[in-house]
Amino acid sequence: LPQPWSAAVARAWLKHAHAAARADAAGQELTDHTWPESLLIAAAAIPAECLDEAAAAWDPAAASDWRQQHLRRQIERFLDIIALRRRLIREIPLGA
Repeated sequence: LPQPWSAAVARAWLKHAHAAARADAAGQELTDHTWPESLLIAAAAIPAECLDEAAAAWDPAAASDWRQQHLRRQIERFLDIIALRRRLIREIPLGA
């Protein structure tokens, strides 16, 4: 998909990612094992108007095995990138 994503695509991805993260935290078997790899793509592709939504409501599972440790690191990297983008938007005026 071209970047940035539309707000509708970003919100659909966030809904899916949050549901998958909750399922993983609950110990449910995931049918989509590729979504954690999309976190870094999404961190760059989510449009500015959705960054606050992207930063909210993440509660990665306690890392009890290597897979959950990897997922937790991916979510933390995603949130770091989102936080950086939010700071840049606040501190660097557009159109200057």
